[in-house]
Amino acid sequence: LYTWGSDFMLKYQLDNRFKKLHEDDILIDEEGVESLTFEELSSACLLRGIPMTMRRKEMADHLGNWIRLHVHEKVPTLLLVLARMFV
Repeated sequence: LYTWGSDFMLKYQLDNRFKKLHEDDILIDEEGVESLTFEELSSACLLRGIPMTMRRKEMADHLGNWIRLHVHEKVPTLLLVLARMFV
């Protein structure tokens, strides 16, 4: 298999992506999931691996649970991302 970049580069990119997700989660938590437009909600769900085939309320509930776990319960981003793979 062909690999692109080093392990350090991959770790750096993942750390940056996780940091941006965490910052975004804090902002969404402050404003409230309900304040998001449908496009913003869909984008936020897509970035977190939350299925977008649900109704708006269900997507908002899943995103709210993600934010509660990530911001308030301090569950690591990697664990949340990996957990979405098995849902």
